Amino acid sequence: MNDGRNRGDGGAGGGGGGAVDSVNGNTGVVVLDYSDVGANAAFSTVIAPSGVAATDRAAINTALSTLSAAGGGEIKLLEGLYKFDESINFSDYNNVRIIGSGKGTILQPQLGGTWTNSSFIYCEGNIRGLALGIAGVTKGDTQITYSSVANAGAILAGDTLIIEGTDANSLEDAEYHIAAANGNAGTGVVTLTDKIRRTMSSCVVTDSTGDSQNNGLSDVYIDGSIATDATGLIGLQASNSYRMKIERVWVHDFSASNQEAIRLNAGIEHSLTDIYVYNCDSYAIRCSVTIGTTLNNIMIDKANINGVTGGAIHFSFSSADVSFNNVKIYNGSYDGMRITSSTSACRRIKVNGLDVSRCLGTGFYAQGGGDHQLINGSFADVGESAVLLTGATRCQLQYVANRVQFGARMASSASYNSFDATISNTTNDGIYCDSASNNDFSNVRFSAGIGGSKVVMAGTAANNETTEWQTFTPTVTLVGGAGNTTPVYSTNTGLFKIVGKQCHVQVYLTGDGGAEGAGTGQVNIALPIAAGSLQVAGA
Repeated sequence: MNDGRNRGDGGAGGGGGGAVDSVNGNTGVVVLDYSDVGANAAFSTVIAPSGVAATDRAAINTALSTLSAAGGGEIKLLEGLYKFDESINFSDYNNVRIIGSGKGTILQPQLGGTWTNSSFIYCEGNIRGLALGIAGVTKGDTQITYSSVANAGAILAGDTLIIEGTDANSLEDAEYHIAAANGNAGTGVVTLTDKIRRTMSSCVVTDSTGDSQNNGLSDVYIDGSIATDATGLIGLQASNSYRMKIERVWVHDFSASNQEAIRLNAGIEHSLTDIYVYNCDSYAIRCSVTIGTTLNNIMIDKANINGVTGGAIHFSFSSADVSFNNVKIYNGSYDGMRITSSTSACRRIKVNGLDVSRCLGTGFYAQGGGDHQLINGSFADVGESAVLLTGATRCQLQYVANRVQFGARMASSASYNSFDATISNTTNDGIYCDSASNNDFSNVRFSAGIGGSKVVMAGTAANNETTEWQTFTPTVTLVGGAGNTTPVYSTNTGLFKIVGKQCHVQVYLTGDGGAEGAGTGQVNIALPIAAGSLQVAGA
């Protein structure tokens, strides 16, 4: 066997090269000898399945270590069943990639295995520090200063740094940077490779990590159906790592108690493409402090089958600047995509193409944080709301909803969000807005089958723009001569709608025929909003 490739650049080189392979019959490892293509050339290893868990695990983990020490390379897996009694572990390795042969390359954790941090495939960097305070940062700065200056001494050139703080709008935010040089333990200063992107106060470096950079996994089928004894087992976890590339991966049947398919934790610039998740007990993809990551072509079927509160795709803890393209979520037992803020808010989660169907919960749920964007959303046969925003601000949402409970629900001071939606066949109201303000519903269209009202404003909801008339009960007083009393009406109804900075009001009053006093004067009718309070949503 001669694959004729020079791995020095990690890709396909020209023909020639004369690689000579040897086979170790005890381990099933086929070693490709690239010694004749140059002393600095990385090499690759082809590993055949042995049918023995300890053998397969040792062969792959040993190859990962060897390749990382050599500067990087690729491990090729053949079609067949690879069994494992311990984790496949990328931790602290760099520039290594496992490449399977497609869906026929099956990676299978076994009963009674030992799993690093409850993960079958695990990648974690060398953590230099967690939640360490730094001075506030200013847009354009090229360095940070640790509050305890000695902490900077642990940072090495090339380490990744996740910085969290509070922005000018008093909202939590996060961004990441790379250390340009070793930190200075005398001054507390760490110089960065690029400029700070936004001004923030009350800052901390929530994670600083070295190693576990530029690794990859592709063209494999991860089968969790055997390891049913491993409560909470995660199929694949990338934690405190940088630029892991995951492509054409199937993760199936992590369906025992609290098992998850994929978790991204404190990671930067990961890339996931063509990911297929089926039948997991808990989350399909869970992101925590995930920054600058892209996910393309994601297919999820049967997530959260134990009914755990959350989404098939679930965000928490200061994730920011994450982009999705072409996501399909079917047959979920809770929410489709959920962006939560149990402690720290998420910012700028952008989704282009989200299809959620036959889920028992909400299609798209954003709690706190903001500046999220949903384009080309489609929600059908969703048990609760197509979209639910609680406290989220400045989100842009464009979608179609059909056969849902609510087309949209707003609560807990969600504000300055804009909607471009077509809503039909709801079992309840088209839009239900409770104690939310300054939202723009003017581009919402209602089709057939709205089960309740098209638009309902409740609680302290105010200044929400819509082309639909909203109801209110006018407050009427009679001011004038002596003897005036509070007027009583047999009919007292009002309608209003907000268009731009104008509020259109219709009031219908019919007196009850009683004597409300002999004096003369004027009738005052309170408007549904305070005069002069209107502001265009999102301004």
